[in-house]
Amino acid sequence: MNTTTSYLGFRLSHPFIAGASPLGCHLDSIKRLEDTGCAAVVLPSLFEEQITLAASGHIRHRDPLDREFAAALADFPAAADYSLGPQEYAAYVSQAKAAVKIPVIGSLNGTSAESWLTFSRIIEQAGADALELNLYEVVTDLDMPGMAVEHQIIDIVKELKKFVDSLAHIHKRASEQEQNGALRYTVFASRHPGVFSLGGDLELLLGLVKARDGEGLRRYAKACIDVVYSGMVNHEVPVTTISLVQGDAMGGGFEAAMCNNVIIAEKSASFGFPEVLFNLFPGMGAHKLLARRLDPGRAEKMILSGRMYSAAELHEIGLIDEIADDGEGENAVYKFVREHSRRRNTFQSVLRVRHRIHPVSYEELIEISHIWVDAAMQLGERDIRLMERLLKAQDKMVGTLTVQGGVGQAKF
Repeated sequence: MNTTTSYLGFRLSHPFIAGASPLGCHLDSIKRLEDTGCAAVVLPSLFEEQITLAASGHIRHRDPLDREFAAALADFPAAADYSLGPQEYAAYVSQAKAAVKIPVIGSLNGTSAESWLTFSRIIEQAGADALELNLYEVVTDLDMPGMAVEHQIIDIVKELKKFVDSLAHIHKRASEQEQNGALRYTVFASRHPGVFSLGGDLELLLGLVKARDGEGLRRYAKACIDVVYSGMVNHEVPVTTISLVQGDAMGGGFEAAMCNNVIIAEKSASFGFPEVLFNLFPGMGAHKLLARRLDPGRAEKMILSGRMYSAAELHEIGLIDEIADDGEGENAVYKFVREHSRRRNTFQSVLRVRHRIHPVSYEELIEISHIWVDAAMQLGERDIRLMERLLKAQDKMVGTLTVQGGVGQAKF
């Protein structure tokens, strides 16, 4: 009888493998599994809440020490109750690989397409032959259709694959150059000369507002919040994130710049929130991002002004960290990295303190975005005409820049 089969890309002599369970908790057990003919072993799962708790002190974006959430989070196991923690998991993968010849498969267990997925890179680097992704979610919304649940799961898988593919490429390049493969700095910049980012998809937003599509607006807002929140919590990995602004940063573009730890701007860069001009407000984190660097009063004043601010103005009040001469932004980033790397441990520690003093709640951002959706649904014909004029102006600006300056190559 031919019992050969394939699993996760492996050709196995038979389909009997050890799934994620206590059987994989000890090296002796894994060796006995191999000796008795097990074709492969899946290590015990590392859970989403373990990773986020160790990285940011939060479970499902909530602080277990907050009285408001203590009861809801009490059902989650304590860190000591898990067989392996995030710090030990990678080492255990390496030990298991050295102990047996059968495929050793890592396992992640979670429910969201968020930054905990970055741990997949650590499991890969530890030598795991493959990665099993366990998705477990008890859907309590009786009105949520089955197709929506399926799409949510598919989105998680897509996000993981995209992340693993991109980091695998980075790691491969670093290894070829005999450098440390650890990713320590990321730089967010633009390929369009004179424009950092003009913000969200104004054409899509305009269409949703015209159609009075509240559900579409909520999906759009959540997609933006997912990106903003990941940046605000530093992607829950120990990297230093840098925004290099070499042009206009408007609306969501301004929010995107502030998501990162450090903002370096060239002198001609300008910043602002034009949403107030068409009777709306920036609802994807602007107030929180500004208040973390300034204070709530100045944050609201800036949002409601509708004006553009120069890099010099924002540097003077502490919103921008460094200013460079026009054309010298990249050199300023390299200089910052050289100087920063000498005291990186201190900087990362201070960053963790900042996140503790000024915590970010995903639920809070989502609730604010719902207020934004309600406001968008109330926009009138005059407001829509103003949005259309702004969209035409943006299209003209981007078209002119593309013809005159071309599109540069991304260098970071």
